Amino acid sequence: MPKSGRDSIWIAASGRTSVNPRTRTDAIPYLDALISEALAQEERLLIGFDFAFGYPAGFAAALGLKGWREVWAHLSQSIKDGPDNRSNRFDVAAQWNRALAGDGPFWGYTMKQGRPDGLSTTKPKDWPHAFAYHRHAEQMDQRAKSVFQLAYTGAVGSQSLLGIAHLEALRRRYAEKVAIWPFESHFAEDLNAPIIFAEIYPARHRVADGPEVMDQRQVEAVLRDFELWNGPTLRAALSAPDLDQDAIDDILTDEGWIVGLTR
Repeated sequence: MPKSGRDSIWIAASGRTSVNPRTRTDAIPYLDALISEALAQEERLLIGFDFAFGYPAGFAAALGLKGWREVWAHLSQSIKDGPDNRSNRFDVAAQWNRALAGDGPFWGYTMKQGRPDGLSTTKPKDWPHAFAYHRHAEQMDQRAKSVFQLAYTGAVGSQSLLGIAHLEALRRRYAEKVAIWPFESHFAEDLNAPIIFAEIYPARHRVADGPEVMDQRQVEAVLRDFELWNGPTLRAALSAPDLDQDAIDDILTDEGWIVGLTR
C-alpha cells in the first residue's frame, strides 16, 4: 500500500528539499525528471540506491542466466509493481526457488494472502546451493543482510527485486547515457557516462540528529558525504576494493558493490 514517513521511499538531491514519494510508481518519474534535467544542462549525476544490485556469484548461472545483465533483464520482464505498491515479488522469488529445487535461497514473507509454493518464512537451515548466502560486500560488512532475505528487520531482498526491475527500465531508456556502477564502469576505471547508478548502504554514513524520520536523515547523510568528498576522495570510494582477482571478477560479473565500503 502507499506509504510515507518511516520505512518508506525518501529521495535527497543536491540543492533540493528531500521528497517522500508514497509509491515506487511516484518515485520513478521524479528520478526520470532529475536525469532528463541533468542531461539537458550537460551536468553529471551520481545516484545512489539503497538496495543490492546483484546476487552472490554463481546464483545467475544456477538459473541458466549469464551474470547481472540477464538477471536484471529477467526481473524487468517478470516483476509486476502496481501504482498501489502491490507487487508479485514473492511469486517471482518463489519461482526462482522452485527452479533451483532446493531449500531457499529466498525466504521471508509478510503478505496476508496465501504464501507462494516454494517460499519459506524462515531462513534455510542448511545451504544446498553451490553459491554463497552472502555477496562479498556482505561478507565485508556483516551488518548488511543477505539479498535472499525478503522480509523482517533490515531485509533488503524485496527492495532489490523491485528496485532492479525499475532501474533496468531506466537504464534502457537512457542507453549509453547511464552506467551501472561498478559493472559497466569497472569500478572507477570508466566513469565517463553522464549518469551513474550506484549501490549505497546508508548505515555506513554518519547520520545527524534531528526531528526528521531516520530514513530521511539517512539519505541526506549520504548526499552530504557525496557533496563533501572531493574528486580524489569520491573516486577512491568508487574504486575497486583490495580483494583478490577472483573476488573482483565475482563483483563485476554478478554481485555489485557498495560505494565507499572499503574507505
